[in-house]
Amino acid sequence: MTTEDQLNQQQDFDIDKYIPFQIVLTEMLMYRVGKPNQAKDVAAVEALSQGESRILTFIYSGKASSPSDLIEHLYIDKALVTRNVSSLVKKGLLAVEQDSQDRRRKNLAVTAKGEKAALALVDRMQDFERHLDSAISAEEKQTLMSTLSKLNDLCHSYKIKD
Repeated sequence: MTTEDQLNQQQDFDIDKYIPFQIVLTEMLMYRVGKPNQAKDVAAVEALSQGESRILTFIYSGKASSPSDLIEHLYIDKALVTRNVSSLVKKGLLAVEQDSQDRRRKNLAVTAKGEKAALALVDRMQDFERHLDSAISAEEKQTLMSTLSKLNDLCHSYKIKD
């Protein structure tokens, strides 16, 4: 392909039809509108960042029990996990414990204060999900979730062409 062909192809590119852009845009909009971290009745929740909210609810839901689990399942880098976990520990929402079987592994546990915050977050998320569900049918939701799962699986196998 010539440089001119590449330029023409790039000029024809429509960012609004680029799936990753639309997914990120939708995620950002949903977060801003749903604001699960704006629970007025639980002071600890008000001060949480988006990343902290995700990590706390992920651990609370039993999807992760260590920083390495978070890295693997949330696809975020080690430094970001470390910062968010440290912040959640300082806020008294998480506790870090040494794994008794593997001294190199740290286990994460939600504290009583963290459980209260996580419950408030989950309540807000469920409320927002009901709002979103009012716009699409159960079949459309199932199709969307299936499509996103396929895209996630495909992303795992993607290799950049040199």
